[in-house]
Amino acid sequence: MQAKTVLSRFVFTKELEAEMERLGQAALDEWRGRTVGSAFPRAVALMSRPGFREGIGAALRHAPDGYRTYEDMLLCELMPGYGEACAAFYDEAGKQIKDVASPEELRQCERVLFCALALANELFKEIYPDLDRTDIAWDDFVSTVRRAFSL
Repeated sequence: MQAKTVLSRFVFTKELEAEMERLGQAALDEWRGRTVGSAFPRAVALMSRPGFREGIGAALRHAPDGYRTYEDMLLCELMPGYGEACAAFYDEAGKQIKDVASPEELRQCERVLFCALALANELFKEIYPDLDRTDIAWDDFVSTVRRAFSL
């Protein structure tokens, strides 16, 4: 299956969201606290798992540079309203998102990160043997996640 087909068929259902939360918690439990400092420790832990890591890597091949972490890049690119806060933090003129966002905002951000990870994993499962030769347009990846959330 082609990457564009995966992107066009992707739907982030409540069941998939619950599965991503479960997988994220399991990954975090395996890490035993190594994501301390992150506003989204379950998502960060999940990014390190096989399938998710490779799928994100393929999608990010054409992603913008300038971010310190995949987590920051995904958050700022998928939810542009956080870009200024991230830049201020990088310039040591602002606080981390976990210190400025409300619990509801943090939960929504985590949901968007889980959606991006679910899509990355779907891409990985469908195109795995050709992952290195598959061209996944960053804009298509972002559009698919935004569509899933009506962002």
